[in-house]
Amino acid sequence: MALSPSGKFSKNDYFRQAEEIAVILSTEGRKPKLRVVEIGCGRAFNLRYLAERFPQDSFIGLDVSERNLRAANKRLNGLSNINLIAEDFHKLSGIETASVDVLFAVESLCHANNIGEALESIMRVLVPGGRFIVFDGFRNVTTVYPEQLRTAIRYTEQAMAVPSFKSLEDFVSAAKSRGFCLEYTEDRSDEVMPNLIRLSDLAKGFFKIGPLSKVVMTMVPHGLVANAIAGLLLAVTVKSGAHRYMKLALRRPR
Repeated sequence: MALSPSGKFSKNDYFRQAEEIAVILSTEGRKPKLRVVEIGCGRAFNLRYLAERFPQDSFIGLDVSERNLRAANKRLNGLSNINLIAEDFHKLSGIETASVDVLFAVESLCHANNIGEALESIMRVLVPGGRFIVFDGFRNVTTVYPEQLRTAIRYTEQAMAVPSFKSLEDFVSAAKSRGFCLEYTEDRSDEVMPNLIRLSDLAKGFFKIGPLSKVVMTMVPHGLVANAIAGLLLAVTVKSGAHRYMKLALRRPR
């Protein structure tokens, strides 16, 4: 998700999450060498940005998709301070206990099958005082929505391959029960709306082709169709408040 605090979308807004992690790395006690992990790193968009700006630090990216990691290796273009690991983030078995200064997740923990297990693994690998930063979507469960909107919520989550977006309250409760201290939460929903509206307009173009859309959907990858569905509906569910885009900062106690 691009974060557009100005209210107007720019391609540079896709760097906002990485820029905010960079601020944290700049102020995190500035050890001679920080060890930073991104879980669900995808094609290393965030990691490349950070590794180029902090050559003295070491970065690890985890992703379950070998295809993503192959693309990531091409993107990294010889950067020597990044190591990529093909692994499910529930275990983090490839990372030593109490060895990570900052761990962050951008729109990946929503795909967790067992959030408790993932949180326990994250707690294990963080050093005492280590920080855990999350950018992700959450479902607002405090409001009863009309049936049509509930259907949109369900289709959106299915299209994004999310079993069910967790509520912010449930996530924070699960994190605290695993020993995390919550530093702050920020609702960034308004900042993702410019990009969501843009994506919704693009998706409408896909579905406006009428009867041909059924033919097209049999010819293009399933993921592309799912992205179009999510793009069409997310602007609706976020604007209604049913889904929220949040930033959370947590810390392992010292």
